[in-house]
Amino acid sequence: MPRVLVQMLEDADAVVKAADLLRQSADAMQDRRQQAFDSGAITAPQARKNVLEENNLRIHISEMLLRAIKLVVDGAGPSQSDLEGAIEKANEEIRKIEQVRQALKIFASVLNLATAILGRDPVSIIDALSAVKKHSGAV
Repeated sequence: MPRVLVQMLEDADAVVKAADLLRQSADAMQDRRQQAFDSGAITAPQARKNVLEENNLRIHISEMLLRAIKLVVDGAGPSQSDLEGAIEKANEEIRKIEQVRQALKIFASVLNLATAILGRDPVSIIDALSAVKKHSGAV
């Protein structure tokens, strides 16, 4: 019966809810089995049989959750392409920001050069020229 339920449910949320209900049933089955075994109401072979039934139920639950994941992934196709487009736009903006940062570094090093020239300090002028060369990419 759970296999038919998996095929009938086409909405990921509905599949997850159904799987959760079955999980609750499996948990209750486990609790009842333990209580019955502890009280002597069932024998060890009966408890083993019940464990097998519970495990089969949990296998169906896993199949349902895999189905829900597949439904989510299949539905994410268009969203993923939108996300990839947004990531590319963000990368373009980051490249522009990096260009502005580089331009600011060049501008700051040129200002330092001008200050060194006005101060007539040969060591500062050489250091400022080196900075301009470094930031402008000149060899």
